[in-house]
Amino acid sequence: MILAIQWPSLDASYILGALATLSFLLQFWRKLHRLRSALFMIGFACLGFGFTTLKTDRLFHSHVSQLEYDLDGAVWKLRIIEPPSEREKSLRCITEIEGVFVDREWRRAEGRLLTYFQKGAEARQLEYGDVCLVMADVYEIDGPKSPDELDFKAYMLNKQVTHRTFVRSDAWRKLRSEIGLFGWLRRLQVDSRDQIKTLSLSDSSRGILSALLLGMKDDLSDDQRTSFARAGAMHVLAVSGLHVGIIYMMISALLAPLKRLRNGERWISLIAVLLLWGFACFTGLSSSVTRAATMFSFVAVGTMLKRKPHAIHTVVASAFVMLLFDPYFLVDVGFQLSYAAVIGILILQPMIEAWWSPRWRIMKWGRSLTSVSVAAQLSTAPLALYYFHQFPNYFLLSNFVVIPLVSVLIPLGVGTFTISLIEGVAEWVALPLDIILRVMHLAMQRVSELPYAVIEGISITRIELVLNYAFLWFVVSFLIHKHRHWLVLTLWVAIAWQVNSIVLELAELKGVFQANTFFSMLNGAALVD
Repeated sequence: MILAIQWPSLDASYILGALATLSFLLQFWRKLHRLRSALFMIGFACLGFGFTTLKTDRLFHSHVSQLEYDLDGAVWKLRIIEPPSEREKSLRCITEIEGVFVDREWRRAEGRLLTYFQKGAEARQLEYGDVCLVMADVYEIDGPKSPDELDFKAYMLNKQVTHRTFVRSDAWRKLRSEIGLFGWLRRLQVDSRDQIKTLSLSDSSRGILSALLLGMKDDLSDDQRTSFARAGAMHVLAVSGLHVGIIYMMISALLAPLKRLRNGERWISLIAVLLLWGFACFTGLSSSVTRAATMFSFVAVGTMLKRKPHAIHTVVASAFVMLLFDPYFLVDVGFQLSYAAVIGILILQPMIEAWWSPRWRIMKWGRSLTSVSVAAQLSTAPLALYYFHQFPNYFLLSNFVVIPLVSVLIPLGVGTFTISLIEGVAEWVALPLDIILRVMHLAMQRVSELPYAVIEGISITRIELVLNYAFLWFVVSFLIHKHRHWLVLTLWVAIAWQVNSIVLELAELKGVFQANTFFSMLNGAALVD
């Protein structure tokens, strides 16, 4: 799938599709029964390449990047597929092209645009699902101008967004609204945020609560984002497995009396799954909460069938379902971090927890929280360094503060939101909620201001990212199996890391030498003139 995302090709997908069919058919040949596993893996990989290619919009002739018309003065029909977010001078959203009016006729056109609407009263009324006629020029998204700059073009390409446009306030009009199921869910999310704004909370508390319950970070201030990021607690502001797990425990506790009934556990699992997906819909079916709900659904289904599936198998199955829905989830940063954290916790947490066996209950709770935090941080650190170039040194201290607070905030927040229509009661309940939110924000500010809170400026390449995970995998395998060949592989990875570092340093020195030579030539030419 990664190859298909990076280098998509329709011709290659046809060839690999034929190869996949051949691989699956050869499994029925008795002489090749020993190669069945290998043939299945080859066929599955080829099938994944072909499926991903067919999901790549920019390869088709009607895509905006393939159009051969003169698009000057063209009118575009665009449908908003992401809720608009307010910027300094515009409202930004992602739109999907439904057609283009050029040469006095409507022509087929497809693709996604990063669209900026000039600020105005009408633009602020735009919502998910609105279809607009737009007269604007369309440009390809620019790539980075320097190696150290964020590759925004590649980031948007992973969302299948290839072009951008700016729409003046007098160059568009709304045609209609096509809400649909997803549109209705997105609007429910926005309405829920508006309802949170009616609570008697401070502005900072409203932003944090919207992020905790709905996954909407638009109301977070720059100071809040910086504080949570430097403290290593940004993960609590994205609705994810932690939040869904707390909701799942709440539901299980409330439904505990049903265990007395016949097949009570099955009923609890079924109701829990339905309510979890209800919560996911309440948050607008964001990718992070959808991933978590999918994972918990597989666990619940195993309970209903009176089977206890292996945790790793459950995670892999949920990832497979998500990738069937959209293969481009594979290059989504949130998807990668989420599954890396879950797999790391499942594998590393029992090993870390086994190093110490305290007697007191409070110490056992501290051991569990420490082991989960360290396991998640170890498994996500290479990805975090690759994408964000920094490492929070006090992540463990932050987690000891935010996780207990979040465990209280989510039930309290859900309860407060539920009764927010009752005047007077909601204001009274909102008071402790506001206090806890302020305490959490203040704690993260203090942690982020500690000396050496963050190591910044760490850049690693893709090769170093792979080597990091290979090193971690081999070390863990050695600790589990105690076999020396894992230790040998670990040493080989360390050698490969050193060789790669030497190659990078030589390339950097060569670049500096060439730059100095160039400027010396310029200075010499200036002296001659």
